[in-house]
Amino acid sequence: GMPAPLALPVSPPRLPPLPVPLIGRQAETQQAIALWQRLRPRHAPKVMAIVGQAGVGKSTLALHLAHQMRSRFTDGQVYLNLRS
Repeated sequence: GMPAPLALPVSPPRLPPLPVPLIGRQAETQQAIALWQRLRPRHAPKVMAIVGQAGVGKSTLALHLAHQMRSRFTDGQVYLNLRS
């Protein structure tokens, strides 16, 4: 008979849980998602930077974006805390 198809390894999401609700950043969240969708080409690596002063919520915004967009990254997600 035919050999069984190989099962591809499933990469679990590696995002930490959301620390707090994101309040007052809906416009920035929607702008970031819209920008991500416009980046070309669609199948090439994409990089987005969130900049601002210390303590304004850049990491929280990035984590919320990662959770909202994780369905677009079916191979898995990785979170790196750069502690900078």
